[in-house]
Amino acid sequence: MLALTLVADLTGITDLRPNDSPDNPYFYTFRVQCTSCREIHPNWVNVCRFESNELSGSRGEANFVWRCKTCKRESSATIKAPPTPYKQASPPKRQNIVEFDCRGLEFTEFKADGEYLATGLESSTLFSGIDLQEGEWFDYDEKAGEEVSIKDIKWEVRRALAAVDGPAHVTIPNLEINTAKAALSREARQKRCNEPQDQGNCSRLDPYSLNTIPTVMSFIPINPRPMLQSLVNEEVIVRLKWGQTEYKGRLVSVDSYMNIQLTNTEEFVDHKSTGSLGQVLIRCNNVLWIQGAGAKMEEDTHMDG
Repeated sequence: MLALTLVADLTGITDLRPNDSPDNPYFYTFRVQCTSCREIHPNWVNVCRFESNELSGSRGEANFVWRCKTCKRESSATIKAPPTPYKQASPPKRQNIVEFDCRGLEFTEFKADGEYLATGLESSTLFSGIDLQEGEWFDYDEKAGEEVSIKDIKWEVRRALAAVDGPAHVTIPNLEINTAKAALSREARQKRCNEPQDQGNCSRLDPYSLNTIPTVMSFIPINPRPMLQSLVNEEVIVRLKWGQTEYKGRLVSVDSYMNIQLTNTEEFVDHKSTGSLGQVLIRCNNVLWIQGAGAKMEEDTHMDG
């Protein structure tokens, strides 16, 4: 799942959203990358949630069906739900606007073509025909007697983090994952290296698994579930596999697939806070490591092949 996210400085308005309806569909404009050959194609493509295109081989339909010119692989994308209005916040917070179920492709860059709508923060005035292509927008709310604006617009395509409404136990079926490498913390791995019997004999670890690159001896993979259960109701830090992204919040629950539910969550990119997200669900296959927030932080180590 991918999400088109937005952070913007809204003054006097809220609920910024694409003008997207059956009578006036919005075409989301992206550059696309094939996940098979990793080729990023230069031409912009359009995705509309009201269009249906057939997949070859009678495999169903999708909003967007595309064939890579380099490797000839057919890929698809489907918009999961109507766009979520962007709420005014101070300071501005990054929010998911629309989510895509992508198969064989990824969207890498977004262009804000088309018209947008917004609502007056105090007056509930409807503003239509908003053009964001210039990166900012200004108008005047006559009912409120004040200028309204949209500034500092930043769009980004990210891996989707599904929001959850309560502390329910979450299970995602049919998800194959090696539980031994889903969420073992850097602290736990280092602890094993510090055992007297293992000092001087630790093998170097592949950063994406617990398989070892032998030097003198090999590690036996450690089941991370007891460590994770011990962190429930504690504040933790979860590091994702990409983008130097971390999430800090209270661990609510961990299901049998080791998907992680956090509350009071704050996002950090390159160790800088980008805003609060509230409650989130992080899928296990997105996790590089997890540790207690009070544990000693270590810098990521460069691993030689």
